[in-house]
Amino acid sequence: MRIFISYGHDEYLHFAKRLAEAFEKYSKNEHTYNVWFDENRLLWGAPWEDYIERGLKWVAEDVNGHMILVMTPHSVRRPDGYCLNELAYALDLHIPVLPIMLVWTTPPLSIFRYQRLDMTNSCDNDKWLTFESDFKKIIDAIEREDYFQDENGARLERLMEPLDYSVDIKKYYFPSFVGREWLLDKVNSWINDNNGSRIFLLTGLPGVGKTAFTIKLIQTFDNVVAFHLIRRGDSEKTSLKRAICSIAFQLSKQLPDFYERIIQTDIFLELNRCNESALFDILISTPLWACQKRDIPILIIIDAIDESIGTGNDFAVFISEAVQRLPRWVRFILTSRPEEAVILPLKAYSHHIIDSSANENNNDIRHYVENRIMERYNNAATDYRRIIQESIVERSEGNFLYAEHICDILPKEANDFDATHLPEGIKGIYFIFFVRTFPDIEYYRKSIRPILEVLISQVEPFSIDCLADCLNINKDNILDFLKKFKTFITEDRGKIRPFHSSLFDWLSQRELSGSYVVEPENGTQAIAKWLYKKFEESGWNFFNNDSNGQLIETWMPVILKKTNNLSFNSNEVISNYINQLYGKRILQDLIPNPKRFYLIKSVLQHIFKQVDFRIDILNEKMNSKNNGINRHLAGLRYLYEYTRYGKVDLPQKECSQSEYNYFLNVQLPMFYVQSSYDTDYIFKSLAYGLVYAFHEEGRGPNMNSILQEIYKLATNSFPESGHLAIKYLKEVAPSLITDFEDMWANRAEQNAKRIFEKLKEKGYVSKIEG
Repeated sequence: MRIFISYGHDEYLHFAKRLAEAFEKYSKNEHTYNVWFDENRLLWGAPWEDYIERGLKWVAEDVNGHMILVMTPHSVRRPDGYCLNELAYALDLHIPVLPIMLVWTTPPLSIFRYQRLDMTNSCDNDKWLTFESDFKKIIDAIEREDYFQDENGARLERLMEPLDYSVDIKKYYFPSFVGREWLLDKVNSWINDNNGSRIFLLTGLPGVGKTAFTIKLIQTFDNVVAFHLIRRGDSEKTSLKRAICSIAFQLSKQLPDFYERIIQTDIFLELNRCNESALFDILISTPLWACQKRDIPILIIIDAIDESIGTGNDFAVFISEAVQRLPRWVRFILTSRPEEAVILPLKAYSHHIIDSSANENNNDIRHYVENRIMERYNNAATDYRRIIQESIVERSEGNFLYAEHICDILPKEANDFDATHLPEGIKGIYFIFFVRTFPDIEYYRKSIRPILEVLISQVEPFSIDCLADCLNINKDNILDFLKKFKTFITEDRGKIRPFHSSLFDWLSQRELSGSYVVEPENGTQAIAKWLYKKFEESGWNFFNNDSNGQLIETWMPVILKKTNNLSFNSNEVISNYINQLYGKRILQDLIPNPKRFYLIKSVLQHIFKQVDFRIDILNEKMNSKNNGINRHLAGLRYLYEYTRYGKVDLPQKECSQSEYNYFLNVQLPMFYVQSSYDTDYIFKSLAYGLVYAFHEEGRGPNMNSILQEIYKLATNSFPESGHLAIKYLKEVAPSLITDFEDMWANRAEQNAKRIFEKLKEKGYVSKIEG
């Protein structure tokens, strides 16, 4: 097995040498180790890069090869830690990385999902106190993939499911990144300004290098403690809830005091009962307030927030409000295209623009192109190289993506370069590519456009097999398609992605792409029919846990929002769903699985909108003697009313049949409609549920239960609407008085007061006082 040891500064050379010697001597169970490490610490530059690259490629040739990353303050410091570039190369080659924390330092964000071996107690000056036992742990980790995360850390990772950004980092990370010093200076000045804006918003047109700059920031500033990369067409990365979980997990890896606080949180409970705003407070805001104040602001970076527009997750509005609930020493850097839906909610914060026509931007492109031309034509005359350089810069229209693409396809010899053949801007590149590649427009429309239409409408990146299945074509057709589009559409780790979203932007605008235009609605319809077929083949199984089930749970709710042309057999689907409910518990089997819950809700709401749906289907089933089924069906009836009429009539007191009627008629419907955030209905329902419960025998436990539920929802799940809970508690309090007692009226008033105090403490004051 081949091992690459990355250790950083010469101070730790003796550790690396001892580790290398131990690997060379160790041989057990047919495992023989060959080790590579840079003992001489060659100087930085092209020879060093070649040397490191050869070593890592040698390791990558072994399918079991590993990189051992010895983390110390020097080895992984940003921006010029010795090991950062070695790490980037290793990730690019898909080499498994085993991080070892020898001297405490903040781990590189590029490997925040990797579990690490903490050996900080093993190192004392120049002595490795527990080498034998530590080496055994390293061997176990490599041979058995036994990564040594503590129980709490493993629980955090299991529950938060942090997102994997490795593909994006690989695509946009360049060790030879040049330019943007003027922009880095702006960021640095903003960081050092004690009165600086809470948010640094950076906008620019597609292709100017916003994401590459984001990755550069992550590699440059050691106070960047978390990041999120939004990607259109990826339901996970456009999900606000998933972003919150991923950021919180990164913070737990970067800030020890944050970790100590968050491991005390019942994350499973909070994930299942909280909306995004509440989850942000519980997983991010509250633990950060418990952390020691930092003299230098810590930074959270979110890239491409414009790509969340239209997904139901408005990152711009959310962050503009959420940042106010954080300590002053926590700040955000956001990047976006210059979209009004982003700029307006953030207009109170610092806004910086990458102007593609500005001299500073063109000088950066000039510097980048100069380096690329030197690499390719280092023997050509200086004047000729300058002509090539200026031709590319002039035609680039200030677009880095253009410059990169042209530099990738330059002819082998400088004298073969013809500036007259350069396309005008990135749009010109796309047009020329399609005209040259698909001169037969009928062939394009029949064989290529359907694939592009499905890709432009995908919920998450397709695999080759799923894409072929969706289009009902041979897998070889997809492979041929990828060969044609290898410059613009990539297949990495089994997933198909556009190299840059501007390609799909160009394709979807007829005035730009002309005959090559694609219709996203056609792709949505094709995906909808494919999912319908998969769902039908499963027997309309809402509780399927195999791969198809996961696909249906993830994709179906998103696709149903985009199409009205898919018609279910309502009687068959409803009957199958009800049959699957036997033995199922709402709070245990539906609500705790968000994907399953939203699948059920989305499909049923889609069916309820169909003209052929009859409410009699549910009414007939209500004759069941199974109380559990009746509770489910009560919830479905309320969901039907909410879907068809946009509101739900509150149950009447005379409808009460048992001590659980308010759970059946009030609490349960709340769960079925909660994702629509109709908080007025939720709090009104629960408050009037107190009135119904008040007239039941043995009311005490149930009254207390409802009061507790109102408090939790108002202070945790829907704090921004907590004023509604206060309003309705005060409204129903007079109805909780009899000639003999006013205890429950007083408790309702006291509950309203407790909610007010808690919300005031959390910073939700204006709406309440208003």
